[in-house]
Amino acid sequence: MHVHAEDILSTHHIQATAMRLLVMSAIIDNDGPVSLNELETALETVDKSTISRALNLFSAKGALREINDGNGSRRYCICKDAEGHSSGSHVHFTCIKCHKTVCIESVQVPSIELPEGYKISEQSYLIKGICPDCE
Repeated sequence: MHVHAEDILSTHHIQATAMRLLVMSAIIDNDGPVSLNELETALETVDKSTISRALNLFSAKGALREINDGNGSRRYCICKDAEGHSSGSHVHFTCIKCHKTVCIESVQVPSIELPEGYKISEQSYLIKGICPDCE
């Protein structure tokens, strides 16, 4: 089932302006987590500040997950299950050759037990290696 930009924005109580729909659609259409620079290239008629504001809003409202690919670059992904619904934390894989980052939604982030007094507010799990295309 394909996820629609309007549905994601509505679910997260985000007003669906033309630019927000355009940015969200570009994220949905991307094959895996996307960076600001990749969105700028894909949406060449939209200025960087508009894309950046949309990404910040989407992240703040929980419509996107922001991940660090381990190379100092922020990437954004919509995490969804087989029905297109938002899924729990999962693993991200970054190829050390081509630098592509992908969601591996079939592998959940392992549960971590912290010492007393520590509380997890967010967790991510990034694996680096070589992807099948580069092997």
